[in-house]
Amino acid sequence: MKSNQIKKIVVATDGSKNSFRAGKLAIKIAKETGSQLIVVSVIADPPYMIAGPRYFSTARRKWHKKWTDQTLNLARSRGVKASAQILQSTSVVKSLLDFASSNNADLLVVGTRGLGAFERMTIGSVSSAVVNHATCSVLVVR
Repeated sequence: MKSNQIKKIVVATDGSKNSFRAGKLAIKIAKETGSQLIVVSVIADPPYMIAGPRYFSTARRKWHKKWTDQTLNLARSRGVKASAQILQSTSVVKSLLDFASSNNADLLVVGTRGLGAFERMTIGSVSSAVVNHATCSVLVVR
């Protein structure tokens, strides 16, 4: 893919150092290519109910907003056209893949290891699954 073909970049953030690095690199690429940037964070609801998914959503939404706002504000300060979206799902991977596909992303940027240790144990690495199943190009950042 030529850089001038990148029109829309989706970058995933989960508050980890690697996802912030992914955000900074996505911002740099968006700036250089004139691409639109969408910062995404996924609230991962457990597949079981303890206090209900809405409890987890409400309690964790502030953290996800903080993470997306951090990258969003950095992008805007560098003159990049950017927006943010907080998603909610029992599968971070499926949510990211569906979002990138439905938004016609040309590039999906993720960090190598985030904060989803439970999901890594049950279905494998989020970044690995995204690489294996994405319909667009994927950049994994260390």
